[in-house]
Order: sequence, then structure tokens, then C-alpha cells
Amino acid sequence: CLPPSDPVAEEFTALSSLPPPGRRTAAMPPKATAQEEFKYKRVDTMAEFVKKSAEFKKKTDETTAVITQLTSVIELKKNRIAQLNAEIEADKLGLEAYGPKTIVAHRQRQEVCRGIIKECEEWIEFFDGAIGPFEKQYHDSQDAVRVKYDEAMLTYKKSIETLIREFGYNPAFKRWHDQL
Repeated sequence: CLPPSDPVAEEFTALSSLPPPGRRTAAMPPKATAQEEFKYKRVDTMAEFVKKSAEFKKKTDETTAVITQLTSVIELKKNRIAQLNAEIEADKLGLEAYGPKTIVAHRQRQEVCRGIIKECEEWIEFFDGAIGPFEKQYHDSQDAVRVKYDEAMLTYKKSIETLIREFGYNPAFKRWHDQL
């Protein structure tokens, strides 16, 4: 049915001439392993053979793609590790080269910070000396206003009580245009 020059057809005819699995022939040793039995498995039709070979190719392609991706990730990680190791070595060399200079810069920074702190403390002392009395006077005036307000509230409360007692005034019924 197929031309004899076709390699798939030749392999199909070779495989179709084999006995079905489970039957032993003189060509097969009596104690064949499962792998050897699979090797001599008979394929009934060309469609099955093509289907199985397509499935095998698909699985092989998927496996190859996964392996390629994993290899790529591994190589990227190896390159990143090598880059980080190179950066660590460069940092060590830089620290050795600039170590004394960083110590000097750190000391200078500490001196500058101490100077700033000293200026701030002097300003605080000046503020307390120059502004302190005014601040005390402000707090005293706030206390005096608070006392006067409390006295005014007591007087207002007493006057409302007098209005209620003497004139029958009711604060709940007060209207906006009332004089009292």
C-alpha cells in the first residue's frame, strides 16, 4: 500500500510483523524484561504508529523546552552570583583603599555635629534668658483671663437664676428677639 522507499513504511512493516505482546518467539529470549517487551511491541495500524510518534515528539519537545528554560535560569543565576562576587571583591578593595579616609571623614562629621549642637544649646540659653520673662508674663495673663472668665460665668449663672426666680423667665422658651 505504501511505496517501499518510505522509511516510516519500512519501520511499520517491520513492527507489524512482530507477534503481539505476551507471546514468546524464538527471536525473543524467554526471560525478557519489560523494557525489551516494549521494544518488540506490535503496532496494529499506521495511524496508531503516527499518533504514538506524534505524542512522543510532543513530550520530547515539551521536555526539551523545560530543560532549556531551567538551563537558562541556572546560567542567569550563575552569572548573577559571579557578578555579586566581583562586586564584593571590589567593595573589599575599595574599603582597604579608602578606609583611612572614611575614618577621617567620620571624625570631621562628628566635629561638625558637635559644633551644631553647641550653637543650638547657646541659642536655647539666649532664648530662655531674653524671651523667658515675656513667656512667663504671657502665661500669667492667660491665667488671669481664665480667672475672669470663670467669674463672668458664675455671675451670668446667678443673673439667670435671679431672672427665673423674680420674673418667671424660662430659658427653654427664649425667642431670638427677646431682650432678656
